[in-house]
Amino acid sequence: MDPAPDLLADLKLMRSAVADAAAVACQIYDRGFDTWRKEGQQPVTDVDMAVNAHLEKRLRTARPNYGWLSEETKDDLSRFACRRVWVVDPIDGTRALMKGKPHFVISVALLDDSAPVLGILHNPVTEEHYEAVTGGGATLNGEPIHVTDCRSLDRARLQMYSDFVASKRWKTPFPRVETGMVNSVAYRLALVAAGQYDGVLTIRHKSDWDLAAAALIVTEAGGMATDRTGKPFTFNGPDTSHNGVIAGCPVLHRQIVERLEKDFE
Repeated sequence: MDPAPDLLADLKLMRSAVADAAAVACQIYDRGFDTWRKEGQQPVTDVDMAVNAHLEKRLRTARPNYGWLSEETKDDLSRFACRRVWVVDPIDGTRALMKGKPHFVISVALLDDSAPVLGILHNPVTEEHYEAVTGGGATLNGEPIHVTDCRSLDRARLQMYSDFVASKRWKTPFPRVETGMVNSVAYRLALVAAGQYDGVLTIRHKSDWDLAAAALIVTEAGGMATDRTGKPFTFNGPDTSHNGVIAGCPVLHRQIVERLEKDFE
């Protein structure tokens, strides 16, 4: 299903802005960049800030009536007066970028009344471009994608930490699943949406900018993405933090939620 004309215009704007931001990221990434710690001791780089500045200028100039929420912009709360809000993580996976690993993405979502209606994840190094429109499915480089139909946790391939599988906090041993881990939670969710992994499990708190675009992409790929309790995400609230992430096809998602609820102390 094609998006409404206004959303189609917003999608074209997003594509253009993200493509140009990816070029900015690659230019700085290739020549070398500075790294420092921001408040809270989280790492940030020249790449994060340059991509953020580019996206903010392009998107806010083109849509001055839309709100803005980004990891790298001080939140002035003006977004609460807006029906539509851009939610941006200029680089999700900064630690991977710092280590020279291509496991990071530019994440941009457009919310309408707190729900994402457009989402783009773009990896500037691998040139993977994930995209979703509400009700219109999800794509990777223009080709439709879908979550796997894995219905058994025992045979699942999960994006999660292997030491979490072995944690003594499980009342009964967690199944011997195949695990993988990339630093960016948005990229993890994209890998699930594309069927390269079956699910995601993390109990670490994540933020709107980590999840808004990625959750839409998983949903439009036929999956579910919620917090650790199975509660759907609601974005653009006063508190932008979320209690973990579970994702996968509906059957696997339910199994993970139930296992975490019953067996994890």
